[in-house]
Amino acid sequence: MSATTLEPTGGWKIALLRFGQARHPGEWVGPGFPEWMWTPMNGLLLQCPGTTILVDTGSGVLSHLWAYEGIESDVPRALAAAGVAPSDVGVVLLTHLDDDHIGGLLAGRWPDEVAVVFADARIVAPRAAVRAVERGEGLPVGTEERRRLLSLLRDAGVLDELEPNDTVAPGVRLRDAPGHRAGHACVEVAGERPLVHLADALHHVAHVEHPEWDGPADDDRALALGTRVALLAELAETGARAVASHLAEPFTVTRRADGAFEAHVLDR
Repeated sequence: MSATTLEPTGGWKIALLRFGQARHPGEWVGPGFPEWMWTPMNGLLLQCPGTTILVDTGSGVLSHLWAYEGIESDVPRALAAAGVAPSDVGVVLLTHLDDDHIGGLLAGRWPDEVAVVFADARIVAPRAAVRAVERGEGLPVGTEERRRLLSLLRDAGVLDELEPNDTVAPGVRLRDAPGHRAGHACVEVAGERPLVHLADALHHVAHVEHPEWDGPADDDRALALGTRVALLAELAETGARAVASHLAEPFTVTRRADGAFEAHVLDR
């Protein structure tokens, strides 16, 4: 668990948090990868005077839903690496409601001894994502766990549902990024060096050059591919920095003469 400080923008201090990692088949990434791979689970920490926003929370108490042996996730340790305690967080912004993004909202032992970690924070989620979970759509595993987590948040009076393009805080807004999961959203941080958190719009740096390789985890592969290509084209045009939930480093994107996209890992 670690915290990597990025150059601030728009008055926001930024850190890429590594909550943990998960083991999975290499074929999920694309052809020619090892049989098994480890992929990071990341979140984003945004701080300005009076406001601390945490984007996503890793798998936490829902780690048991992972299909393969090998997963670790610890939000408090990642926050501590950035000098922040859970009680400092005023807003938790969820890009979507997959277990590896929401499980860290709870602490304790699943299923009967859990409590909301960020009980004093506003928990923000895309409304379409909440509705999809309530209807049982999306991932076939963990439906009841996700429903129960939402119920715990509602009982605590902390859940706040937003629409695409809603502003979370000055300069920070949700952006619709459909295809991966219902309600899936990116997070845009405006400023001198804007940053886009792509969430699960792509899952490996190889998917910048080969966006067509991604998709095994997407509900609608064609729609997700269109979203991925559009986001990459935007990043190539604007030069904005990007991070993603399962990429280890921040990066920028350019377009080569042959039309392919290329990732450039940033030195922070």
